[in-house]
Amino acid sequence: MTKLLRKNVIYADNKLVIFNKPYGLPMHDGDGTKQTVKNVLPFLSKMVYGINTDIPLHLCHRLDKNTTGITICSTDAEMADYVMGLFRQRRVLRKYLAVVVGEPEPMKGVVDMPMSESIVSATKSTKRHSRMIIKPDHRYDDATGKEYPLRNAGGHTAITHYRTIDTTGDLSLVELQPQTTVKHQLRVHMADGLSCPILGDHKYSRYGSLAPQVLPPRVLRMFNIPHSKSRYMPLHLHLQQVLIPGVLDGSKPNMVVGSRLPFHFSRTLNLLKMKPGAHEGWEGDHRPVRNTTAEPLRQDNDLYTDPTRSQTSETSAFDQTDDCEKVFRTRIKVKYRPT
Repeated sequence: MTKLLRKNVIYADNKLVIFNKPYGLPMHDGDGTKQTVKNVLPFLSKMVYGINTDIPLHLCHRLDKNTTGITICSTDAEMADYVMGLFRQRRVLRKYLAVVVGEPEPMKGVVDMPMSESIVSATKSTKRHSRMIIKPDHRYDDATGKEYPLRNAGGHTAITHYRTIDTTGDLSLVELQPQTTVKHQLRVHMADGLSCPILGDHKYSRYGSLAPQVLPPRVLRMFNIPHSKSRYMPLHLHLQQVLIPGVLDGSKPNMVVGSRLPFHFSRTLNLLKMKPGAHEGWEGDHRPVRNTTAEPLRQDNDLYTDPTRSQTSETSAFDQTDDCEKVFRTRIKVKYRPT
C-alpha cells in the first residue's frame, strides 16, 4: 500500500506531501481496519525523504473511504494546524467530479440545505444505522408565501455549488464545489437535495435503506451487469482540484493541485463518451466564517470539526485573481537520502 501511495504522490517539498488517494482506502482506524492512510504515513515519509528519516506526516483533512482524490499532509504540526484552519475558514477551494444517477434540475445552481446526523430506526430489511439527513432551519407557508424560522433546528450549515457538465438522461457528469465541509455533504445534497444520488452510493440512494442502489436498465446493460451485482458498483466521487492559499514561499504563495481520475471513473466516462472539460473558475463566497450555532461533529478529532465554527483569525477573503503555482503533474522538491 505504501508503494501505491508513493506512486500517487503529486507534490512534495519540505512542508507538504500531497497524493492522490486510491479507492477503498480509509483515512483512520475503525472497525478493526489496520490498512489505513494514517498507519502508512510513517512509511510513506521514509519513501519520500529517505530511509533513515524521522520526519512525521500529519493529515490536514479527510476523505471518505470510497472517495478518491487529493489528500494533503504536512511535515510539522504547525503547518497542519494552519491548513486545517484554512478548511474551517472556507479558504481552501475544492472541486469534485461525480457521476450521478439522473439529470439535475436545474443544470446549474446552489444547494443550501443544513444537515445533521440522525439514527435511522431498524426495519424488517434494514438494521439500525446512522445517516446524515437534511435538517431545514426554515419552513415555507403556502398560504402567506413567507418563510418562518424553525426552533431547535440545530443543523450544520452546508452549501454546495454544482454544475452539470454532460448528461445522457440516465447518468450525468457533475462538477461540485462545496463551500462547507460537513460529513457526507455532497452525497446527501445530491441524493436528498437534487434526487440524483451519486453512482455507487448505496447508503444514500434510498432513505432508510441500506439495500444496493437501484440503477436504470439501460445503465445495467451499459456496464453489462445484472441487478443483483449492482452492489459492487464503486462510488464515483473524486476530489479533482484543490486551491490552497498561503502555503508556498515566494511571489506565488497560493497553490492549485490537480489529480488524475481513478480507473473506474475514467472507464465510466469512456463508456458514456464524456470528458470533464475545462476549468470554469471557482464558485461561492469563501470568506472566513465567524458566526455559528452548530457543535463540532466530532469533538475528539479536529479533522471532523464543523467548518461553521467561529474563528478568531483576522485573515481577509482570498482574492481568486491572485497568481497561483499550478501542480498538475508530479513535482518532487525534496532529495531522497538513502543513508
